[in-house]
Amino acid sequence: MSLNCSLARANRFGSIHDAFTMTCVLLGPRLRDLLDELWSERRPDNYQLAGEEAAFAVLVERAIARNALTDEYVDEVFQYERICWDMAMELRLRDAAAMEGRTRSTRFRHDPARLFDPLSEHQPPPPGLPLGE
Repeated sequence: MSLNCSLARANRFGSIHDAFTMTCVLLGPRLRDLLDELWSERRPDNYQLAGEEAAFAVLVERAIARNALTDEYVDEVFQYERICWDMAMELRLRDAAAMEGRTRSTRFRHDPARLFDPLSEHQPPPPGLPLGE
């Protein structure tokens, strides 16, 4: 039974990690507690485990709003990944021509290159990056 539970959690986590890879890196050891909270509240309602990304995004937004996630970069990186995920979902539901000209933007308080370079290597950025627009 333990193996089945581990496999189910891995399957549920796969789509979350695909959509929010950098956020998962930033959450580090706190990710497990966040996933436990998510999965104690939400039971899958389909065999494809669809909807895990949206439920995770809502949970992270709630945690950020109540200051439970205090990492200096998690809010801006999560917002960026959320926009990317939202746009990918829109593109899946519509054809590319319908999406032409639509844009989304987000603000970064830190240089995105200095955030994304280490995150692309699955490493957290160094603490204390300088602030700026």
